Amino acid sequence: MFEAKAGHCEYFSTAMAIMMRALGVPARNVTGFLGADYNPYGDYFAVRNGNAHSWVEILAEGRWITFDPTPASGQVFASPSGFTVKLQQMIDAMRVRWAEYVVEYNIRDQARALRGLANWYRSLRSGQDDSMSRGDGDADDKDGLSNIPFRPDWRWFIAVVCVAGAGLLLDRWRRKQRRQSRAGRRLDPDRDRAVRLYLALEGSLRRAGQARPADVTPSEHAAELGRSGFLAANEVREVTDAYLATRFGGDPLSPADYHRLRQLSRAIRSRASRRPPTA
Repeated sequence: MFEAKAGHCEYFSTAMAIMMRALGVPARNVTGFLGADYNPYGDYFAVRNGNAHSWVEILAEGRWITFDPTPASGQVFASPSGFTVKLQQMIDAMRVRWAEYVVEYNIRDQARALRGLANWYRSLRSGQDDSMSRGDGDADDKDGLSNIPFRPDWRWFIAVVCVAGAGLLLDRWRRKQRRQSRAGRRLDPDRDRAVRLYLALEGSLRRAGQARPADVTPSEHAAELGRSGFLAANEVREVTDAYLATRFGGDPLSPADYHRLRQLSRAIRSRASRRPPTA
């Protein structure tokens, strides 16, 4: 059975629309969203980019009929659960409330909130007065609050202030993890040292005016510096060879060798600034 990959629905829908038109059947390709995730903390359905979908509509007997030519993936998706999912749903609900009550909070919303707060306060006072006039009141309504018709959503604002900081910190932590992953922080210790070593070498070469172009490999750049008469070409070659041997060849790079080669890469700028002796 053929299984479609995620993100390929437009291929099937476009092909079907063209086939139908080739047969003289009016057809159109439609894009939109399919499905959503319910957020119990905000009481809404979240429609994300992953819900984007493409299908076909065919005109038959004066009305448009929907067809979805994309085959099923064959995967069984379980409802998300767990503490991480609940935390993400809570943060997402806080962001929605922040956008509603802070970012898009206009004068009409302010007036509505003030009216609701005033009604809630009057209901609270009325409930207290009724409770005092009845003495102790009913056992199930000691505070006189059961008849309050309005409970304002401004309490969400307090929750937003408390949780928004946690959401921002979580986002910053995730970005830091992605940056560290790109820089090789999740490699084994030897390869991690090799990546940091070559990054230091590239920094020295940039300051010396010999930055490596994006379309040139480290080995090609070292060879080009040697052909151009760069004074520190031998040091560049030694550091580059050590980096390639460890990063891609699996050779060990001890901390002692790493510190020696790093000092060598730092000295490249000062060595490159010297003028060659004239004959």
